[in-house]
Amino acid sequence: MPVELAARMTVGQAGQRYAESREALGRSPATVEDYRSIVRVHFEPFFGAVSIDQVTSLDVEAYMAQKRREGRSPKSVANDLSLLSSIFRHAIRRGWRTRPANPVESVERPKVPRRSTKLEFLDQSEFEALLRACLDTEIGQQDRAMYLVARHGWPPASGAARAALVLDRLAGDEDPRRARHLHARADAARHWRRGSGRGRPRGCRSGRDCGPPYR
Repeated sequence: MPVELAARMTVGQAGQRYAESREALGRSPATVEDYRSIVRVHFEPFFGAVSIDQVTSLDVEAYMAQKRREGRSPKSVANDLSLLSSIFRHAIRRGWRTRPANPVESVERPKVPRRSTKLEFLDQSEFEALLRACLDTEIGQQDRAMYLVARHGWPPASGAARAALVLDRLAGDEDPRRARHLHARADAARHWRRGSGRGRPRGCRSGRDCGPPYR
């Protein structure tokens, strides 16, 4: 591409062409539409008519700061910068940007809070409250049975025996797929109990039975 044309191409134009190239490569329609939306809603208004050849890391930092002031989350801003970096790499390969440096690469990305992966466990009172919250419907009874199986396992525990009876009754349901699904859930709960579900699970420092985990 002639240098004159590269000097006139904006970030928005390069972004739309990048989205077209991803579409041609088979990216999902939803992903391509997300790219186009970010370019249209965020990149074009901020960078405007500035040539992609003239954008610097200071401009990228200014974009990041403005979006944070507008209330855009750190994760969304980080995603914006990832897309912007891809657009600049594409522009450099295509000759739309004559400067070899990608201005996004030298910018420190916003810190994205990591979701905690620590398991928390229900104590006895919380578990009883969970059972009381189950609706008095067929689905509610199924859920209650699953909770009891996960908590106590199979017989001889009385609560588990009742849960097993519920499952056996439901096994005769007219919909065999639902019956199989219920027993699969029960088996999963039983296997969880045989693993780390009882005793002193990782992440629970007390010696008591912490019960089934929840997120």
